Amino acid sequence: MDEKEREDEANTFGGEFLLPENRLEKVFYKYISMQDFVKLKMECHVSKKALIYRAGKLGAISTRKCQDLYKKLNISTYQS
Repeated sequence: MDEKEREDEANTFGGEFLLPENRLEKVFYKYISMQDFVKLKMECHVSKKALIYRAGKLGAISTRKCQDLYKKLNISTYQS
C-alpha cells in the first residue's frame, strides 16, 4: 500500500468515525449551500472541507457539487 492509499484509507476511516452515515444521511440532503455547511460545521465540530468530502463519499451531493463547493471554500471567506 503506497502513501496515497494509506491517506485515503485514513480519511475514509476518519469520515466514518466523526461523521457516521446513519447520523448524517438525512442532514446532508438539507445542507447544500456553503452557508449551510458553515452551520453544519458548528454542529459537528469538523471542517467544512471534511463535511464536503463526506457528503460526496455518501453520494448526498454530486461530484460537480463537491468541486463547486471546494472552489468556493478556496476562494472565499468561508475557509476552514
